[in-house]
Amino acid sequence: PMYFLLSHLAFVDFSFTSSVTPNTLVNFLCEVKSITFYACAVQVCCFITFVVCEQYLLSIMAYDRYVAICNPLLYVILMPRKLCNQIIASMYIYGFTVGLVQTVATFHLSF
Repeated sequence: PMYFLLSHLAFVDFSFTSSVTPNTLVNFLCEVKSITFYACAVQVCCFITFVVCEQYLLSIMAYDRYVAICNPLLYVILMPRKLCNQIIASMYIYGFTVGLVQTVATFHLSF
């Protein structure tokens, strides 16, 4: 499970930076430095989703390391592969839900 969680951390970190970097590079190269309203909403939603997923995953990994160090003989029983899959699925669902709610709430404000 440790390497399984690390692979998801790598994916979340890559996605986290990839949600903002392309638009930043375009703004450096072009004279017109604007973004459409919908593109901004998608970028904010992706950014918040991956930030929440990363924080959730780091807390899962802290518990995983705690179990591995303090209960090494029970590690396989306490952290089975099925539980790890369920935790990762709930992480992505929770992250997307929070990102969507925050984005919708933000863009319902009057500017």
